[in-house]
Amino acid sequence: MQACNQEKVNEVTQDNEPKTNASNTTEIEKINYDSIAISSLNITEPDSLFINLINNTIEKDNKPKTDSIWEFLNKNNRPIAEVYVSYAYYMNADRTRNDEAIALYKKAIELKPNYALPHKIIGNIYIHYNMLPDALFYMNKAHEIAPKDVEVINNIANIYFVEKDYEIAESFYTKAIEIAPNEVVYGNRALCYDNLGKPMLAQQDRIQAEAFKNK
Repeated sequence: MQACNQEKVNEVTQDNEPKTNASNTTEIEKINYDSIAISSLNITEPDSLFINLINNTIEKDNKPKTDSIWEFLNKNNRPIAEVYVSYAYYMNADRTRNDEAIALYKKAIELKPNYALPHKIIGNIYIHYNMLPDALFYMNKAHEIAPKDVEVINNIANIYFVEKDYEIAESFYTKAIEIAPNEVVYGNRALCYDNLGKPMLAQQDRIQAEAFKNK
């Protein structure tokens, strides 16, 4: 859904790296994660420690340690939804292991049904491969859980636009504008108005888009 001409919507967002840092407590923040050896870990440690630890090793691109944490948790039957999401995203960063990643995201959803992020990432994978009905299913689930997530709202709008359901697309672009107005979403809604035969509204949105562009 890239912008090529006025018949296509501009893509508003990219599928972002998961933000699964689980704790802001002073104790967790003070931990030097680089110094933690896997052999020193106790499986009864709080979820937040394992979440922050694996995110730290992913950030440092320390694949051996990332894999070791993942294996340690699986060997000891300690499933943590946020860890599933972080590990799935990391191992599928080049999009060569989509099926494996989707299975891990679905496991995260089983563990934590009201966790919006895995729904959103699965939806983004399906969008990337133009599997729009599947993408819409997961984006709608994410929207139910996190109704103010603008990335999700824009992606739903984009899917409806591509499917030529311009009225529904317009309603979702309007929701996005109410939360976080910007040049792209005004431009996309203008395209909806073009297809709905509302040239004056389309022109108004283009004026708004231009105003944001010049800010």
